[in-house]
This record gives sequence, C-alpha cells and structure tokens, in this order.
Amino acid sequence: MGRVILIICLLASGGSPARATVWPAIRGEFTGELVVRSPGDFPPLRWTLRASPDADRNLAELTVTAPGLALAAVVAGPDADGRLVWRVTAGELELATWWRRLADHAGVTGLPADLMSSGTVTLSGAGNWRDGAVTGRMQAAIALGAIGSEAQNWNVPAFAATTEVAYADEAVLVQSLTIHAATATLLGMTLQQLELKAEGDEHQRLLITSAGVDALGGRIALQPFAVDPLNPVIDTTAEMAGVSLAQLAALVPEALKEASGQVSGRVDVKWSASLGPKTGTGMLKVTPESPANFRLAATPGFLTQHAPERIQWLPDGLGALARWLSLENPAYETLRRIELGEMPLQVEDLSIELYPDGPDGPRSAAVTVTARPADGAVVEKVTFAINVAGPLDQVLRLGTSDGVTLDFGTKP
Repeated sequence: MGRVILIICLLASGGSPARATVWPAIRGEFTGELVVRSPGDFPPLRWTLRASPDADRNLAELTVTAPGLALAAVVAGPDADGRLVWRVTAGELELATWWRRLADHAGVTGLPADLMSSGTVTLSGAGNWRDGAVTGRMQAAIALGAIGSEAQNWNVPAFAATTEVAYADEAVLVQSLTIHAATATLLGMTLQQLELKAEGDEHQRLLITSAGVDALGGRIALQPFAVDPLNPVIDTTAEMAGVSLAQLAALVPEALKEASGQVSGRVDVKWSASLGPKTGTGMLKVTPESPANFRLAATPGFLTQHAPERIQWLPDGLGALARWLSLENPAYETLRRIELGEMPLQVEDLSIELYPDGPDGPRSAAVTVTARPADGAVVEKVTFAINVAGPLDQVLRLGTSDGVTLDFGTKP
C-alpha cells in the first residue's frame, strides 16, 4: 500500500516537488496502466487522474482499479514547503484475489499450499508526502472474512479484523490489530469467541498482548508473545481454566463413557505457518471447586487383569488343594463393574502431564487418576498411573495403553 500512496503523490504532482516551489494551476484528465515488476505477480493496475485547481492549490482525484481492487484518493498541493497532502477516500480489496500476491510481495514464507482466505478489506487513510518520504496512517477493516487450511485441520469460517499502520522514516509500523471470530475449528475441536489484540514494535514484529478462546466448556488464554509477520511462528503457553471433563470425554469415547467436572492448567502451544499447531509440555488438574466423576468405557480386563478373581494363600505346589482353599477376592467384582463402565468413579485427583517427545518418543503423556468407587464397601480407592507413548490424541484413551500400574485401597 505504501507504493500505491507514492504513485498517487507522484502522479498528482507531476514529479518530485521541490521546497518553496510555486506550482501553476493544473487541469486535465490522464489515464494509464501501471505494471508492478516485483514478487507477487500483480496484474496491471489501471489508473485515472483528474486534476483541477482548488482556490490557491492543485487538487487531483485518482482511481486505481484491477481485478479485486478498487481505490480512490485525493491529493492536494504542493504547498509552499513542497508538501503534498493525500487521503484515501474509498478502497476495497478482495482477499481471495490478493492475499497470496501480497504475501509473496512482502516476502512471507512457509504458508501451507492449501491455505484459503476470503473477504473484503476496506481501506482508508491520510497523510503527507514531502521530499520523497511518505508519512501518515492507513486503516484496514474486514467485516466478514474467512481463512483455513484443510491439510492442517483448522478453519475460521467468519472473522472480523481491524488494523492501523503508520508510515514514517521509510518504515511501516503496525499500530494496532484486533481480530474477533464467533466460531472456529481446530483439530476437530470447536472454538468460540476467539479474541486477539496486538500492536507493532520497533523491530516490525507483532506483539500479541492478549489472545483467548472459549473451548471445551472453559476459557483458554495465551500468554503474550511476539510474532514475525514475514515468518509467523507461535511459541507460548495456554492457560486453561474450567475445561469440561464431559466435553473431553466426548473426544475420547474409547476411554470414557461419561464424565463431569472441570480441569484447569497450562499447556505449551507451538504453531508455524508451514507445520500447523503442535502441543508441548503442560499439566492439567481437577478443579477443586467442581467435583469430578466419570465412567470408563467398557474395557474387559483393564483392571481385573491386575487383580485375580481368587486369592491363593497356599503355595502352588499343593496343586488342587491350594486352589480349593483359595479365597474370593472381595475387590474383584467392584473392579469388574468399574472396567465395564457399570460403576461410576468420583475423582479425587486427576493429573495429566504432557511431554514434547512426540509419537516416536519414549513418553508423550503421563496420566494419574485417584478415584473412589460409588460403592466403596470393599474398594476405597483406585489409582491409575499411565504412561502414554504415541500421539497426544491418545492421552485419555486409557484402555489402549500397556504402560498401566494400579494401586487399590481395599477396606479391611
């Protein structure tokens, strides 16, 4: 956009204005086609300039058009100091036609090949041009945009955004950026009320001052972080509050039949334009203010394989006699009902620790659950300690892991 502003000023002035130069009145209409030779594969820009004097100054109206682009501006001057004043009176740009061209032109790298974006950007702004330098501010707003990548499994079907940039000392600095989306999807999860606020710094980075989203029945807020717009990479921590165990259970029906209660904690979050989202280290724990309960999905043998149906107290050498005199394990029936999802568990402690080892690492998560059966006549507590090696989407799929150790507290 800075180049377009420069073109506006040059066309309106007829060249480079000189300090303290008195310009004659200029009147007429000119048309032409501008070819931008730079990365981005821009189409030819058709322009029309209508110049006419206004009192003691020249006034020019400029329109620039191309497929998906319409821009109108006025330029007045130069004044006695050789200054031109410019103002964008109307401007619209279609993202579907221009976003990749503008990204290539700016040198943005690593974007997914299937990234799609659409919406109409409304442009406005004003400033000065003097001695070859553009100063001023531009505003851009998107009322109904969309963006997403099927390959990376995320989509924002409708968002609104506003931004303001300042031109000074041959640099373009972001003054503010706000984004709001009522809904989005990420890795199969539904996100709501996505809010982001950012501002620029002297290194031309974006400083994300606040970012949050409603998900899984709770609120997830990102700690402040900085992003290079030309090579966008996110590395921050997500603070999770009031996440619903019921909604987590719906994501892993292989493990949980039903659940209630809430968990809170933090998870490291990484994202790059080329690789998409990735979860890092973190921990989730049950929220004390919200008692948690759950039923396991039916998994025969999950618990009873660690607890024999009968307790043999005589040595194996006595054969049938030892088996005949063995005692019934009072905990067995309770454990069987728990593993079949027939008996609910009241959670006393649930801890999920996430690790960045990845699918091929020795451990991607460690889950610890301490719970009380609804019928605590025999078994007072059940403790699961589970190491999960594999993708993090298996963290709560308790029945799929062989790395399980159990501890049963039985009543005397």
